Amino acid sequence: MQETIIAINYRNDKIRIKAFKFNIKAIHSFLLIIFLINFTMFFIVIQNKHTNKLICVILYLLYFILSQK
Repeated sequence: MQETIIAINYRNDKIRIKAFKFNIKAIHSFLLIIFLINFTMFFIVIQNKHTNKLICVILYLLYFILSQK
């Protein structure tokens, strides 16, 4: 009886951890999407090509760094 209770608790803990990890991934991707939308709006405002290229490179590097988590 006690072993089944321990097994059920262990399973519930694993499910909670999976749900927590999923929530972190969802929040992370949501923040990335908002970040990219803000900067695409910023591209429309800026007409200077050199500045656009610089921002594109910075965004690409930031996206690469953030997606490594």
